[in-house]
Amino acid sequence: MKKIVSIDLKVLDLQSQTDEFSRKVKVETLIRSLFISFKPQIKWHPKKEYLRCKLIRGHKRANRKIKKGKLLYNNQKEMSEAAKFNWQNLSKAYLKFQSVLDSVSRTLFEPIKFKANKTKITTESSKSFNVDFCKRYFTEPGVRESYYYFIEYLFSDLNPDYLSKYLGFTCCQTNFHTLECAYKWLLMKRYANEIIIEDLQFEPWFPQEAVLLSPINNFIGNLE
Repeated sequence: MKKIVSIDLKVLDLQSQTDEFSRKVKVETLIRSLFISFKPQIKWHPKKEYLRCKLIRGHKRANRKIKKGKLLYNNQKEMSEAAKFNWQNLSKAYLKFQSVLDSVSRTLFEPIKFKANKTKITTESSKSFNVDFCKRYFTEPGVRESYYYFIEYLFSDLNPDYLSKYLGFTCCQTNFHTLECAYKWLLMKRYANEIIIEDLQFEPWFPQEAVLLSPINNFIGNLE
């Protein structure tokens, strides 16, 4: 079993990324620069708002599935033990905060251009997954707790191919994933669970016993 004892951007070769920018950049920008988007509407690196949109909509969809009594969010016939454990925790969080999660998980509670039924823009409607909308989404601590377990579920198995397909960007341009790919995805997990929330001036939710740098038990790649 390989264990990462620390996560630091220094473990990766970021020279190409730092050369790309002419000024000092934030850690979150460097993390996003480690990935390459294959979505035609997103050029090169995944954008901040794209990630907010993808993760928030995924969180909303997961809660709606739980409400309907569906056990598998990704519709796979089999799940790893880690994924089952994290899905159970996500389900418990839903039952604990059902009222507020039902409210934010409504399909109508989305930026105006994402609504299936276009309505008039009001002072309460954002046009995109901007800071204003995301702050309203994560205002309640219960939403942040549930979101933590959603990210844990999404990253249950460190499978670059699955994560790339789900998120729409890749860690490398080859089919041979190495330990460097594992570091990149762990940094993206940190971005999703921590930096996105802090960027909104909120405190990320973590359980007291949280292990932020857990062993890579199920990395689907080559660790030699």
